[in-house]
Amino acid sequence: MKKLFLLLALALSPLMFWSCDEDDTLDSLTGYVKFTLEGQSYDYTGAVSTTTGGKFVITTGSSQGAVALSLEGSQTGTYQLGIGSDITSVTSFISGGLSYDNLSNTLVFYPFDGEKYVIIGGSCTITSSGSKVKGTFSGVAVPWDDITNLDASTLLSIVTGSNNISGSFVAYKL
Repeated sequence: MKKLFLLLALALSPLMFWSCDEDDTLDSLTGYVKFTLEGQSYDYTGAVSTTTGGKFVITTGSSQGAVALSLEGSQTGTYQLGIGSDITSVTSFISGGLSYDNLSNTLVFYPFDGEKYVIIGGSCTITSSGSKVKGTFSGVAVPWDDITNLDASTLLSIVTGSNNISGSFVAYKL
């Protein structure tokens, strides 16, 4: 019995010195988009990314809804979302007319039981790019139907950084 215990201890000893990387969670292995919008948390697994139509797109969804993040690049760095977050970009956006077509990088959240939201101003930072893309985002999101009726306080929120959405993602490139 003593020999069996010793043999088992020797077989298991290498495992005692092995530790999981902080990112070795199931979410990180399958990809995810996690965020908080107006105080409510959302968590979608199975995030993937691809390049289509000149855009880098991260998507995920479930029976609860879908999320799509569209960027003009996939390299590490910070990207403006929507119209950006400074007064110059906000006034340029207003003078050009309020239209979703003016938003180059954005995130769209479409819950199947509620209103569709779009980030109209903020930023996205890609911290790691390779076969797995990691990053964070934050900004001001508004209901899709309200994008052409933005009021002054919503636009001021963009400039002052009063974000109502923030989150993180890990997506595997297809």
